[in-house]
Amino acid sequence: MKQKIILITGAAYEPSGLKMATMLRKVYTSKLLSPPSSIAKAIVRAVNAWRPRTRYRAGFGACSVIALHAIMPTRWWDSLARQLSR
Repeated sequence: MKQKIILITGAAYEPSGLKMATMLRKVYTSKLLSPPSSIAKAIVRAVNAWRPRTRYRAGFGACSVIALHAIMPTRWWDSLARQLSR
């Protein structure tokens, strides 16, 4: 299902918005996305938990991202996040 994209030209954040839209389009059409059922399972687990945790791992690559974040220095992680959001 294609959605109509509304562009406001001349806006202050137009260049960064277009970059972000392009990146998100690539991500959301990727084969690496997790099926909605795996995310739904995590939500059901959280809702039904007697003492819910602060965070739940769900989806493709969640464990590896958490492990990478745990071993990387904060400045490196922040730098990586900035580079990926460009």
